[in-house]
Amino acid sequence: MSAAAAVKRAPLPDLLASFDLDAPHATEIRRLLQSLWSDPANRERKSFMVTSAGRGEGKSTTCALIGIVAARIFRRRTLVIDADLWRPTMHRALGVSFRPGLADLLADKASLDAVTRPTL
Repeated sequence: MSAAAAVKRAPLPDLLASFDLDAPHATEIRRLLQSLWSDPANRERKSFMVTSAGRGEGKSTTCALIGIVAARIFRRRTLVIDADLWRPTMHRALGVSFRPGLADLLADKASLDAVTRPTL
């Protein structure tokens, strides 16, 4: 068994439903976004990508929290895209339906309106 296969992924909670603005992780994400947006080169930045080399490193949780904090605290219109076509998890983290999704959009089986879901 490979090391990647041995990583047991804990189930993602519905972060949107259980989000606490005063939680330490929310504060750290808020600081991260404030730092990114306070740099003049990033002030008007409209997209961020969260990635890493391995599984189980917190990409989905971090991405979901960035989206939630940007929308709820900074009042920014936010679109979170789960581009992991092999192991999508954002639907669980944000408590939305799995289908239709990005793969359906790319295969012309669904429209953009059908694959986007309001959460706030």
